[in-house]
This record gives sequence, C-alpha cells and structure tokens, in this order.
Amino acid sequence: MLKILEGLNIQTSKVTRTLDNLVLTIYGVNGVGKTPVATSFPKALYFATGHSGLTGLANVNFIPIRTWAEFKKAVKTVTNPKDYDEIHSEIETLVIDEVETLFNDYCTSYVCSTEGVNKIKEGNSGYGLWKELETEWRNTINKVLSSGFAVVFILHAVADDTGKMYPSGDTKRMLPVILNASDAIAYMEPAGLDGDGKPVYSSLRLADSEVAFARTRNPFWSQKYPVIEQVTAKNLIDSYFDAIDTQAKSQGAQVISREEQEKQYQNSEDQVPFDELLTATKKLCSEVQNKFGSADKALEVIEETLGAGKKLSACTEKQRGAVQNIKNELEGLLKEG
Repeated sequence: MLKILEGLNIQTSKVTRTLDNLVLTIYGVNGVGKTPVATSFPKALYFATGHSGLTGLANVNFIPIRTWAEFKKAVKTVTNPKDYDEIHSEIETLVIDEVETLFNDYCTSYVCSTEGVNKIKEGNSGYGLWKELETEWRNTINKVLSSGFAVVFILHAVADDTGKMYPSGDTKRMLPVILNASDAIAYMEPAGLDGDGKPVYSSLRLADSEVAFARTRNPFWSQKYPVIEQVTAKNLIDSYFDAIDTQAKSQGAQVISREEQEKQYQNSEDQVPFDELLTATKKLCSEVQNKFGSADKALEVIEETLGAGKKLSACTEKQRGAVQNIKNELEGLLKEG
C-alpha cells in the first residue's frame, strides 16, 4: 500500500454470515402475514404503531407506540451503543410496523407541535416545514439503521396505473430513508387456497417483476430466490444465508463472524480517552509553534475548526470529533517539508 495512504485505516470488505445490520422492507396488503413472519425473526422486539398486526399473535415482545416522542424514547434506549452487548443478548431484531402511520401521523404531528402550527405547510411563514420533517425522520430512523440489529420495516402496498405494486408512503421524505438502506425490498402476496380450500402461506417476491417492485442488495439472493413460496421467517433467513454462501464461493471471499467484522470498523482513535487526546493535541500545538516560529499556524487550524476566538483548552468530550480533526491537521503541518 502507498505510504501516503497508511493513515487512512483502509480495510478489505468481507462477507459476514449474520443477521446483524440486515435491513428488510416487507410490504403487502392487509392480512397476508407480514407481521407473523417479521416477529418470528430471532429475539424480535416489535414496535407496535397505530393499528398493529399483533392480533392473534402470542408471545411477541412489543412496545406500544402512540406518539413520536414515545418512538424516539424507545429508539434511544435500545440503540444506545454503550448498552449494545447487554441489549443484544436479549434483542436481535427490531420490527417496525405501520411505518406510514409512524411518519404521516406521529412524526408529522411532532414537528408541527414543536413549531406551534397545525399543518406542515403552515410553518416557516407559509413556506412549510418539509425540511424539518425530513430531518426529524431521517435522524431518528438512521439511529435504528445504524443500531447493529436486524431491522424489519413493514409497510402497506399501493398499485400504480399498470397494477404493479409498490411500497406505500411519502416518496420524497419517508421512503428513501428506508428503501435506500434496505438489503431487500420484498413484496408479500397471498398464495390463495390449497386443494382442500384452506389458505396457505403467502409468497414473498425478492426479484422485480410486472407484479411488484422488489430488489436485493446481494444479487445472488434475488437471482436464486426470485420468489419464496409459502414464506416463513426460517426459510427467508435460510435463503439469505444461502445467498451469502453462494456469493462467497463465487467471489472467492472469506466469510467472517460479527466480531471479526466489528474489528474491521473499529477506529483506534475512538479508543483513546478524551483527556489523552486533548493533551496530545495541545502538545502538537507547541510542536507546530516551534517549527514555524509562531503560534499563528496552530491558531489558524483551531479557529477553522472551532470558530473565531474559540480555544482548544475549552473543548469537552462532546467535541471529540473537532479535537481529533485539529490533531490530524496539526500532524499534517508537522509533516510538511
């Protein structure tokens, strides 16, 4: 590797055979079995929003969500990185149902209430609070997406003019946050009745078709399983792992564990106590001052990061990123010829 790139902690991606960080969007009409499949994922915690689909389902751990504030509180608790290992021992999958209600009613009402208006379009002197709504939604959902758990979003379906089915919801602000992060967008459809007139398990479409929009981030998944007949959580998960194994074999890739993957993403800088980081940065300031004969260069770096008149010594743990950036810039100055 080029010497100039050595400080960037460049890694080579590997295939991970785990449900951690898997994001699924399952959509379909009412009554096809979306919730039973999703809540049968390992150690699932169900966020019951609006008219949730728990009717007739027993032994499901769930949190009743009736306001956006309740949702934010629940998300903050279960996604706290400091408690990750402890929480992960009890929870592996987060299931968020009735996403449209969560956005259209709860998140929208929350943004309106914080701005003192009745409708989004009334805020910001009549220009609307669309940006504020998008930001509130994105910031909270991103905490779910980056939590390390498997996440299953459940949505309803809507047909376009040709009859093709798509996930229902706001296509500008709500859906992009979820769909762009999804490893699979899958349409669940009823399979009808068997020979005795009894209903059978629904099927799940993972590949795009004239019937419904669908896709998988891993192409081996949808290529090998364009449709999963009589879908259950088990055969859905089995198909995912089979796709991972197929990918690894095809690409000659190494399959690694969750622990090994986490090590790849660890940043040694984050492990340094803040007091040590601050002390090391102050020391670099002195070294830069000695090299250039004045404190001007170091002050320029500090003020470009913190703002005019701000002092490095006043920084707190919350400004770790800013201090780390100052440290990096000062090290760059010392390396200059």
